[in-house]
Amino acid sequence: MSYRDLKARVASAERRLDRHLTGVQDEKQAIAHTLKQTFTPVRLLVAGLAGGAVVGWLRPLSHIGSLSSLARTAAGFPPMFVALMPWLKTVQAVLDTPGPDAGKASQKPQD
Repeated sequence: MSYRDLKARVASAERRLDRHLTGVQDEKQAIAHTLKQTFTPVRLLVAGLAGGAVVGWLRPLSHIGSLSSLARTAAGFPPMFVALMPWLKTVQAVLDTPGPDAGKASQKPQD
């Protein structure tokens, strides 16, 4: 077999391999897309079952009595924030005022 024949066979094999790899990549993308679409409902079902199991295990309705103390604690936050507002405004004003060397920071030294 001559050198040209071998070279032609190699080129033909490379083209076949290229077509095969392109086809495999297309099939892989199609399978990934299909699996993603298929598993979305499965993920929802699994998440629902897991959430139901956790809620059943924790039995939150038996702890309903402790919600009143939690609600009282949460109701105490807005007055606390209202009481802190003057202090927070003072802190913000102090942070917003420029220091004595505020103009010097933007100046670059001359070489």
